[in-house]
Amino acid sequence: MKARQLAAASCVAGALALAIPALGAAAQAAKEKPKNATAQCTDGTYSTAKSKQGACSGHGGVQTWYADEKADKTAAKTAEKDTKAAAKTAEKETKTAAKATEKGVTTAAKTTEKATKTAAKTTEKEVKGDTKATEKETTKSAKAETVARPSDAPADATAQCKDGSYSTSKQHSGACSHHGGVKAWFK
Repeated sequence: MKARQLAAASCVAGALALAIPALGAAAQAAKEKPKNATAQCTDGTYSTAKSKQGACSGHGGVQTWYADEKADKTAAKTAEKDTKAAAKTAEKETKTAAKATEKGVTTAAKTTEKATKTAAKTTEKEVKGDTKATEKETTKSAKAETVARPSDAPADATAQCKDGSYSTSKQHSGACSHHGGVKAWFK
């Protein structure tokens, strides 16, 4: 019996002696993950299988699946690039819109200024025209002869207009201005 126990102990010792280097190799393999590894198996080895199904079938199954992490990292990098590109595009569009708005405001201001100047010139021309017409009427009225008031004229009439109506204006300026001017002044 003692011989049996001794033999069993020898077998166990031999198995341990053989197993320790294998465990060391597995531990070493677990520490150094290959760059192209898609999974780590339960026994510590790595797999480069493209799908999870059957990746570590001879090694106790998949302990950690790395392929999704790579896809997640790639997706995160892509999303980050897209976000940066969108931010640059938005910034560029904002600057363009600001320039367009500034240009529009400047153009509107110039248009308003031009319209104001045009209106001022038109008003000035109208005033000059009215003044000239009034001066012309006054000159015409001043040139009209002075006569005795006719008996059919109103008592307060000071002039007779060219259209036959009468004016009660106290001043020559503007008298009969809408009636063709003064035909004659009354004494």
